[in-house]
Amino acid sequence: NPLLFEATTGEVTAMIVTIHARVALLDNHTQKTIYQNHDMVFRSQYQISSDVKSFFDEEDPALGRMSRDFATRFVSDVLENF
Repeated sequence: NPLLFEATTGEVTAMIVTIHARVALLDNHTQKTIYQNHDMVFRSQYQISSDVKSFFDEEDPALGRMSRDFATRFVSDVLENF
């Protein structure tokens, strides 16, 4: 979703991506639920360059950062429940 706009042109300068997930961690042998969260929400933003000459597609690096941050939060949540 658009987050920030350039005042004079109305162009989007920042986007926010939201992940809304239902996660569960199961024991392979017993199929017992070790951890679950039915409402995990994670948000991250990235900038969009308006300068065509120096434009760098930020979407892929932003999604990479966001997936690592999401995984870090997930692991932290799991460890806090033990």
